[in-house]
Formats: sequence, structure tokens, C-alpha cells
Amino acid sequence: MNADSNDVNDATHVDKNEYGFDWPPSFDAAKHATYVEKHKKKEEKRLKKWAALNGNYEKTDSLKKLIRKGIPRQYRCDVWMSVSSAKYLMQNNRDRYNALIRKCADKDTYSNIRDTSGETQLDIIQRDLPRTFPETRPSKNQ
Repeated sequence: MNADSNDVNDATHVDKNEYGFDWPPSFDAAKHATYVEKHKKKEEKRLKKWAALNGNYEKTDSLKKLIRKGIPRQYRCDVWMSVSSAKYLMQNNRDRYNALIRKCADKDTYSNIRDTSGETQLDIIQRDLPRTFPETRPSKNQ
């Protein structure tokens, strides 16, 4: 089995969780596997409800309840694009969207824009990454 697998049993063979964070020292892989197995049926039932929507994410009370229980990964992008109206805005402002994309592609936006302290956005992001994700190992590019 590889480290990218979602199989819970892999947790005993890797030192990172599915999001790339180190397992805490107190992590109990057996307890975690029991927990995941116990909730697997509930998750399968939830996935069936999302699949039954067939991509129709009209703002209803039932959709609101499903969202509050969590949006499965495979639906997350489409759901948020729909409920946030981003999809509508992109479709109805296609020229504006494409102009912004070209503008960003023409220059290295994050390394040029400075805040009031004089730091670039890229400097701020790089400084905040270790504080935001302290358990994630830095990449080789840093």
C-alpha cells in the first residue's frame, strides 16, 4: 500500500495523515481505524444523498442541511461554485474574468504588491505558512 491511499490501515505505516500533517505523538492508529469503520456507513449514506442531487445545487433547506453536515470532497468545488454564485458571475462576466486572468499572468502579482509595512504579499504568505501549519514540514523550495 502507498502513503497516498485513503485506507485507514495505512495510518500505521505512515507518519502523516491524509492532509500532510504529522500524526500527534498520542495518535492511536487502532482507535482511529475503529472510529473510521464505525462512521463508514454514515458516510456512504451521506454520499448517496449528494449523488442524488445530480449537480442541482439550488439553495433549499435540504441542501443547507447537507452542507452543514459537510460537503464530500468530490462535490465541494461544484457546490461552492454554485451556492456562492461564482459560477453565475464567471459565466455572465466572462470578459471581465478573462481580463483579470491576463492581468495576473502578465505580472508576478504576489511578489510585486506591497502592504503598508512594505512587505510583499509573497513575503507575508511565506512568513505565515509555518505559523498556520506548524506540523507540516517545509517544502524543499523554502
